[in-house]
Amino acid sequence: MKDMPQMKTQAKNILIRDIRPDERDAVLGLRQDTLYSEDYLPAVLDTWLADPDVRIRVAVDEAGEVVGVHAFRKLEDGQCWLSGLRVRVDARRQGVATLILEDAIELARSEGIRTLRYATATDNEAVHQLSRTQRLRSRGAWLSFERRVEPSDCQQDGPGAIRPEGINVLGAADAPRILSLLKTGARTLYVESYAWRSLDERSFARLASEGRAFGCAGETGGWGIALLGRTGDDELEATLHGTDMLCAQSLIGFLRRTACETNPRQLLTLHVPQENPAASILGSLVRQGELRHVAGRPHRVWELAL
Repeated sequence: MKDMPQMKTQAKNILIRDIRPDERDAVLGLRQDTLYSEDYLPAVLDTWLADPDVRIRVAVDEAGEVVGVHAFRKLEDGQCWLSGLRVRVDARRQGVATLILEDAIELARSEGIRTLRYATATDNEAVHQLSRTQRLRSRGAWLSFERRVEPSDCQQDGPGAIRPEGINVLGAADAPRILSLLKTGARTLYVESYAWRSLDERSFARLASEGRAFGCAGETGGWGIALLGRTGDDELEATLHGTDMLCAQSLIGFLRRTACETNPRQLLTLHVPQENPAASILGSLVRQGELRHVAGRPHRVWELAL
């Protein structure tokens, strides 16, 4: 990666630079309530430190103490995802978060990144205001759900089972038709490893070629698609888009059964824009105890074109 200049402001005397090996514990000490039901930082920090595509930047005060952090992850096709932004409680409302975001934007430019994104809770007005000030645009409110699947999910007569009917595997040739349905807004994103990425002809063709795109056509012209993100023996992640309630129901059932048939104890994670019909179905499954919200509140995705 290219070298980044150290950013400093005389007004706050805050220095922002790459993390040092001996600052791991200090970063973990910044744990706080996040939009997720539990702070994910302890579970992912070591993975980030070992990942060549992740760069961790810390904000340090005059005394050399870490007062803030963010993780910058490079993605494919000139995109990046910011996560883990934390500011120590006693350093808040002093412009540290602004400096951290400005640092991330400058880092993105230095790396030739074209699109920067991150997510925050929909009720985090301070970050929303910061995002607007830095000229980011909203890419919609999103919900994330998860379930540790059980063998009964493979049985159509099992508890809460949903019949997956009319699901088709989508191919690269379907890209023009699917993209014409998606058009704009939240629909032009999909999620992989909890990073929101562009859904365009190139990314859709990749997903289709890897057997990770599925569709459903409703009888009255409605539609639904499921795009798989992270897949493996332990987790199946998917993004749902569409307009048809029955298609959404079928796709959810298809994903539950697919997860169960791969591994009876697999973690199924579903991401959906808040306005999607699937959101109401998934919400009802939460109330029935069959799913849980990953985040305590909906999250808003912000984007900056560079």
